[in-house]
Amino acid sequence: TPQIDLSLTATTELKPIYCPGQIDFDIMISNLSPFDIKGIVINYQIGDQGFSENLNQLEIGASGVYNHTISANVGQIGIQDLNISVSPLEGSDIDFSNNLIASKFSVSTNTGLTPYRDKIEGNFPDGWLSFSTQSDSQWELSIAPDQTPENEALKLDLFESNEPTNNYWLVSPAFDLSNLDEASFHFRLSYALNTSYENDIQVYAFKECSEEDGLLLWEKEWEELEEETEDNDEWIPNSREDWENIYVSLNEIAGGGNYRLAIKVTSGNGNNLYIDNLELFIQDIAQPTRIPENSFYIYPNPTQSLLNIVFVRDERESIKMTLFDLSGIPYFEQFYPNTLNQTYTLDLTTIPMGMYILKIEGQGFKEVKRIVKN
Repeated sequence: TPQIDLSLTATTELKPIYCPGQIDFDIMISNLSPFDIKGIVINYQIGDQGFSENLNQLEIGASGVYNHTISANVGQIGIQDLNISVSPLEGSDIDFSNNLIASKFSVSTNTGLTPYRDKIEGNFPDGWLSFSTQSDSQWELSIAPDQTPENEALKLDLFESNEPTNNYWLVSPAFDLSNLDEASFHFRLSYALNTSYENDIQVYAFKECSEEDGLLLWEKEWEELEEETEDNDEWIPNSREDWENIYVSLNEIAGGGNYRLAIKVTSGNGNNLYIDNLELFIQDIAQPTRIPENSFYIYPNPTQSLLNIVFVRDERESIKMTLFDLSGIPYFEQFYPNTLNQTYTLDLTTIPMGMYILKIEGQGFKEVKRIVKN
């Protein structure tokens, strides 16, 4: 007696992040049997919701295919399991292992302010989501020495992982980039190559509540990263030299509305990976000026025209800057709300040459600096 053999494949890639509402997912059902099949049953579960579609009038010819769209209204916030199966309406399938799709995605309304920075100290980054598509593994807080031995970072434990081709996602809150002409995303990365396997890491941008596919902004294969362990040992960073600064330009999406950034790691049973110091700048800065926490830096001084003031603050705060000449006459006064990690540029082209006083005031501090215009 000929035996029934159906197979199920996804024809669209499930995005890692969705807004609450309707989600569509395209599948293809193939009839691998040497005869026609009439009637199939599609069962699927999204989160805690179960659905069944009985297509009793559907006929799939021998070696034929049927394309179908699954639609579901998802309102639950958080990480969601997606499980789909297909079976013949009558009889049984000889190989049910290829009749299944299992994956995960997230549903979120989390938002974040720009600019943004999280040094990952003591808590998982607020508003970020972590999950893997094929398992319960995810990014976790871990001790990862950098400038200090007690530094904390996010760790993805991939050493001796038995989850090949699994995708691991770290998804940001939605950032409003509508009013920006430029922007950039930075993070610290630590990894050492396990030469027996291949993996890669990518950064995507997903427009909030959009059906558009994710936009690939940056990618790197493990072989391109800096370190390589001897004898393929398990990787644990030991010092500042074990970290690499990663820069991702966001100019392609600046001005385009609300976007989420998503770091995707594809595992090939590789080595551990660490991420630290997530930062979104409202300027496109490939190499930010690094200064101590809660300080600022002024350059160039003397200057002929433009004066840059770099800020690094623990928390957002309003900054007031006032420029005086030596007789106390103010040339300008400006407020800068939500200052966190910005670089502000003052144009001194039109003021006379000479010495000036720049007063900078914030929450709990006031400093003055001499500025020379030549």
